[in-house]
Amino acid sequence: MDYIYTHKLTGIIEVNKGVRINVAGDIGPYYRRLYHSYRYNTVKTNLPLYKNHISIVLPDIHGDFDYHKVRKYHGQSAAAWYNVEDIVISKTNVWLNVYCPIGDVIKAELGIKELNFWGYHMVVCNFKGNL
Repeated sequence: MDYIYTHKLTGIIEVNKGVRINVAGDIGPYYRRLYHSYRYNTVKTNLPLYKNHISIVLPDIHGDFDYHKVRKYHGQSAAAWYNVEDIVISKTNVWLNVYCPIGDVIKAELGIKELNFWGYHMVVCNFKGNL
């Protein structure tokens, strides 16, 4: 059975210190509040460094790349999909897994092939410095 993504995210692609989609709307704050309610407001969380976004290419992971190849995507609207039941809580982050086809297109243009890629995600909040 194929995985079903039930909700759509939209955002703007930013090519600067990597490639990311800056997610529009209040989905991040909504899920952050939902997580606080789930934990009875007993856990302090932080916002992600780059607000709510979907990372496509990260220089720390993917190394240097030719920004000119993907500069054409900067400022373009992009979409991704997620399932509300697919929220993940790790030791340091809370995130939503997302399906992001434009991410695959951008990585292919840059020649990035990842063997152990777990998929795209949007971090809702983190616990860095609060543990």
